[in-house]
Amino acid sequence: MNPAPSALPQTNAYAMQYGAVLGFWGIVSLCVMGMSLTTPALSSLSTLLFWGAPVCAGWLTVRFRRQVATAEEGFTFGRAFLFNFVQSIYAALLIALFVFVYLKWWDGGYIWNAYIKVFTIPENRQLLEQSGLLDQAGGTVDRFVEALQRIPSAQYAGMVLYMTLLSSPLFSAVIALITRRRPQPQPQR
Repeated sequence: MNPAPSALPQTNAYAMQYGAVLGFWGIVSLCVMGMSLTTPALSSLSTLLFWGAPVCAGWLTVRFRRQVATAEEGFTFGRAFLFNFVQSIYAALLIALFVFVYLKWWDGGYIWNAYIKVFTIPENRQLLEQSGLLDQAGGTVDRFVEALQRIPSAQYAGMVLYMTLLSSPLFSAVIALITRRRPQPQPQR
């Protein structure tokens, strides 16, 4: 009889695999969001993909639970939380790598030109003026976008990781509460 694999390495291995799936979901979400800046019809899909990420993470947790949990062990809150948290870190690493590579070598100015178009819409320009951001960046939309463009790609990638570290514990706890299962002791024969 083979001993059961240790829970931590097994959880980490599944989290890495499923984190890649969640990371690709995030990359697709970012791409659609970027395209929605110039094609407003995509904004609803972008929003759906963004808010669908926690649902996808929950679905991946249920898949993990089905593959590793037994009726006798159950699926504890701690294991579900750990899986979700580590899964989100792996996903964030993949997304951050994409953001860095995209902004550093692949973008060619598309995203910045799209922001200029978006911020020159009168309603959006008014919101920028009311927030005071336009004045801080030099008073024009072009200068505001230039200020955004001067931020290094690594800092944008770092923001992905930072936001994940801040939000992931909450999402992981909620998903863990939903997906946990109590042990079901088997009757003695």
